Parts: sequence; structure tokens; C-alpha cells
Amino acid sequence: MSKYHEPMLLHPSRLFSSVGTCGTNASEDVKNIQKILVDIFFQGVENAEALFRAAIKGKSALIELVRASSIYMSYESNRKRLRYLK
Repeated sequence: MSKYHEPMLLHPSRLFSSVGTCGTNASEDVKNIQKILVDIFFQGVENAEALFRAAIKGKSALIELVRASSIYMSYESNRKRLRYLK
């Protein structure tokens, strides 16, 4: 198969690659949001659109989304995403 026929692969961390995205100007916050986004995305995302919208808004919106989801909260005791975002 030629490279022109390969499906485009989109990795969630590529969506937020610079400071000034994700509702923050702190590079460490952007990195943390990227890590959580990738973790949730590959674990099994409940609603991809809502997940990406929350990530764009920033840490507080992402924390709110995780808390509001019974699916994400069921993994929270092991994943500790909320603590990582604070």
C-alpha cells in the first residue's frame, strides 16, 4: 500500500502541542492535560467531543468532566487523574 492510501492517524497529544492551548499558558499544565487526554482516550473514551472540548477549556473543565462521568470515576481510584491535574 502506498503512503497516499494509508489512513491518517491522529494522536490526541498532537492536538495540544504548545503553550497557550488548553486554556493555560503554563507548559507543565499543557503536558498534564495531554497525558490525561491520551490516558482517557486509549482507555476508552465515553464522549470524545466532550473530552476534547473540556481539554481545550483547561484543567478545571477536564476535572469537572471526569467527576461528572461515572465511567471515568470508576477508574479514578487506580488512575488518579484528578490528583494529577490539580
